[in-house]
Formats: sequence, C-alpha cells, structure tokens
Amino acid sequence: MNCIRGILFLTICLCTIFNLAGCGSNNTVSKQVQPSNAEVKKEGQAAKKYLMNQFSNANKDFDQKYSIRGWIEAKDFRSFRNEYNILAVALKIRQQITINDNDDFKKLRKKINDKIHSLSDTQAIQSKKNIRTAKVIYKAALMADMHQIQDESDINNSDENELEEFMELNSDSKSAAEIKKNAKESIDNINTTDMSYIKNTKSTLEKYRECFTQNELNDLNNILSNFQSSLERQVYVLQQFKESSIDDGSTMNDNIQTIKHNFENGQKQLSQFEGKLGVEYEDSSDY
Repeated sequence: MNCIRGILFLTICLCTIFNLAGCGSNNTVSKQVQPSNAEVKKEGQAAKKYLMNQFSNANKDFDQKYSIRGWIEAKDFRSFRNEYNILAVALKIRQQITINDNDDFKKLRKKINDKIHSLSDTQAIQSKKNIRTAKVIYKAALMADMHQIQDESDINNSDENELEEFMELNSDSKSAAEIKKNAKESIDNINTTDMSYIKNTKSTLEKYRECFTQNELNDLNNILSNFQSSLERQVYVLQQFKESSIDDGSTMNDNIQTIKHNFENGQKQLSQFEGKLGVEYEDSSDY
C-alpha cells in the first residue's frame, strides 16, 4: 500500500514538473516569436522608408528621362515598366504598366504613392519582404513577356504568329515575286520583334536572377529555349520561299512537327512553372 502511494506521489510530482516546464517553454517561445509593438513600429517605419526610397529613385530616373524628349523612349520603357510593376504587385495594386503611355505611368505612380502612405506597419513589413520574391518578380517583370513570346511562337495564332499569317496571306495563287517578298518581311519581323522579346526577357531574368532558385532559373531558360527553337525553325520554313535558301533535307511536314513539338514543350513547361509558383496570367485587356 505504501509502495502504491509512493508511486502515485512520484507520478503527480513528475506531471506537475512537466506541465510547469512546458508552460515556461511555451511562454519563452511566444515571447521570442511575437515582437513588441515598439519593435513592429520600428521595423514598419523602416520598411515604409525603404519602399518610398525605391519609389522615389524610380521617379527620379523616370522624370529625368522624360524631360529629355517629353516621352519615355522604347529602349528605356521595359526597365521603368518593371520597376513600377514590381512595386505595384508587392503592394497588391492590381494595375500594371503594359504600354508606353505617360498617363498610365502617372496613374500608377499616384496609386503607389497613396498605397505606401496608407500601409500599416505590418503591411509595410510584408510588402518589403514581397518585393524581391520570385512570385512578385515573375508576375511583375516577366509574365507578360513570356506569354507574348508564347503567342508569337504559336503557329495556330494567326494574330501574332508570322508563319501562320504568311500562310494565310499567300494561300491564294500569287506571283512568285510577291511570295518571296512576303517571306522576307515575315522573316525580318521574327528576327527583329519576336527574337528581341526573347533576348530582352533573358536580360530581365539575368537582372533579377538572385530572386529565383537555380531550378526556377533553369525552368525559365528551358521554356525560352523551346520557344526560340520553334521560331528558328519557322524562319527556316519561310526561307524556303526565298530565292536562295539552305536545304537540310527535311520535309515541310518534318518542319511543322518540329515547330509544334518545341512550342508545345515550351507551352507545357510555362503552365507547369506558373502553377508551381502560384500565379495566373491575366491579359492586359482585363485591367
């Protein structure tokens, strides 16, 4: 009987000590995880200052460029578009810059300025954290261009694809000279416009590479490579309609299958990448 009482007493003591130790540990963790109001306010004010500095620096550069000619030149547009869009997405502003229009820049600048000033300390801290995440950078600076490249590579897209447009334009009997002329124009358009999109998108990706994991960088580069390969083969097909061309022995069907294969690989990889990142593309007409 005494033995049983001793065991019960020891059990009660151990449980009491365990519970007290547990409560003490939870309180300590809680104190470590939850910063004080003063700390939140200090961090929040620093975050607001950071965001405003980013915004002010972009405005300074923009205004300087704008004052030279009274508009933003095409070569500078992408950089300013990206800077303002990154701020907008990080601040959860739905509007984004999609075309080189000064009124659009003015409207977005006002929204960014108002939003930064209205942020709570907690919101400011989160916005600062967001500004260099892969999700924000991709959505703000890369997504629209990736989908533009996809549209331009798609031979089923007669509105954007040069090869499909060429085929439709020359489906009726035309003179050989006119077909050659149209083929040259389509090739020039692919090389100067479509390939430029790929080159510029690669430059943007390189600029923000530290915001992505190596796997994410590999995925994006593979997507671009597939679309580029599709466009290069489309150029080859168009060259067959010119007077002088290089024949590698492939048939038209072979070339079309290669074009489709590369495009569909890029299309599938782009969809998978955006799914993993948790973003969904909205056409500019939705804004």
